[in-house]
Amino acid sequence: MIGGKKSERVMNEKYIFLAEDNSNDVALTIKALNKCHIQNQLVVVTDGPEALEYLLSPDLEKRPAVVILDLKLPFIDGFEVLRQIRAN
Repeated sequence: MIGGKKSERVMNEKYIFLAEDNSNDVALTIKALNKCHIQNQLVVVTDGPEALEYLLSPDLEKRPAVVILDLKLPFIDGFEVLRQIRAN
């Protein structure tokens, strides 16, 4: 089932990474994923620095299968997060 912020994952499980600061949008995303019967684990972060720390980690187990990125994140916006992801 989808849910939980930064939950522990089973090794090699493909998961979805959501960077979103609005709790209503997080709830809508979870609802949409559940409606489509997507059962992958969902990891949620709420700001740009947290997203970068997670996504740029050298730990390969932290690499998600899918990234859903809000472009208007606090502190560091989604465009900068995307730029740094592409650069690495």
